[in-house]
Amino acid sequence: VNHVLTFALGAVAVAALRKAARVYFDDATSTLLSMMVLALPLFQSQVEQINMEMLLLCFAVLSAQCLTEKKLVPAALFAIGAALAKGVGIVMCGTVAAASVFLFLFGERGERLRLKTLVAAVLSVMYVAVKYYAAFYVLNEEGHVSMVGWMLGWEELGKHNARPCPEQSHA
Repeated sequence: VNHVLTFALGAVAVAALRKAARVYFDDATSTLLSMMVLALPLFQSQVEQINMEMLLLCFAVLSAQCLTEKKLVPAALFAIGAALAKGVGIVMCGTVAAASVFLFLFGERGERLRLKTLVAAVLSVMYVAVKYYAAFYVLNEEGHVSMVGWMLGWEELGKHNARPCPEQSHA
C-alpha cells in the first residue's frame, strides 16, 4: 500500500508538471518534458523508496503549477503542505511569497494591489515564522538546536569531553 501511495504521488507530480509546462509550451513539448522527468534515474529511485521526497515533490510541483496559473492562495497552501512534508519545502513558501509580492506590486491590472494577491504571501511567511518560532523557542527549551554556524558548538563538545572515560583512567 505504501509503494502504491508513493507511485501515485510521483504520477501526480509528473501530471502537474505537464500541466504547468502547457502554459508555456505546446502539448508535444510538455509531454516530452514530463517523459524526460520520468526517465531520470533519480526520479525513478525516489519513487521506489518510501520516504517523504515524493510527498514534498508532489506539493512543490502542485504549488508551482498554481503559480503558473496565478492561483496564489492554492499555491500558498500547497507550499505549506510541502514545508509540512519536509523542512526544505520552505523554499516553495518563499517562492510563493516573492511571486505574490511581485504580482501585488508589479502585476497586471487584475492582480495589482489586490488583497487576495497579498494573502498568499502573508500565509506563506506566517507559516514559516510560526514553524521556526516553534522549532527554536517552544520545542527547544535547552537551546541546543540553534547551534548551526561557523565554530558553534565547541563549548558543548568541551563539556562532554572534559571527563575521562572510566576505561582510560585505569590505564
